[in-house]
Amino acid sequence: MLLSSHDGRKFHIRVYVLAVGDLKVYVYRHMLALFAPSPYVSSANNLDNQYAHLTNTCLQAKLSNFDESKAVDLFWNLDLPQEKLNHIFDQICAILRDTFTAVSTESTSFQTWSNCLEQFGFDFMVDEDCNAFMLEANAYPDFKQTGENLKFVVEGFMAASVATAASRFLLRDNSIASDFQNIIDSDCEDLVEVYTHKNERKW
Repeated sequence: MLLSSHDGRKFHIRVYVLAVGDLKVYVYRHMLALFAPSPYVSSANNLDNQYAHLTNTCLQAKLSNFDESKAVDLFWNLDLPQEKLNHIFDQICAILRDTFTAVSTESTSFQTWSNCLEQFGFDFMVDEDCNAFMLEANAYPDFKQTGENLKFVVEGFMAASVATAASRFLLRDNSIASDFQNIIDSDCEDLVEVYTHKNERKW
């Protein structure tokens, strides 16, 4: 999908995901849109122009004219009707649900533990019909690509992750429940639960 509001540049969506215990999976609603630095032109002469095709900020940061405000935007600020944004988000949640459903049964490649959590970064592309497709999954997401202007997204994800972990691991003790309740109510509404699986492993 190319948006005229962003000069017809390619983009991908970065989604932060939290996996807790064995296993609940949450999607952080505040997703990012990362744009290529140059407009995309459908032409054989444009195939070698990596700046029209690559959307990662690591590449762009090396450019002398790098403008962070044009490289990264909030997904929910994209110039699309709200129903299309909602449609894309719902698809992303469904794809992630299917992804974790598939890997949760493969203990040789994906192992969960009841007292642990893990953060992931998933990248998605969107076609002209607002269909979402997963590009890749990152077990060690690069939070720097969010940039200084939107670092509150990462800070919010961290706060929501801690609050969600606290609700699972600490709130069993009623004496500290009240200390965490307000944090959980305010921060974790941004985390959308998409999958729950009970690990039956006995060891």
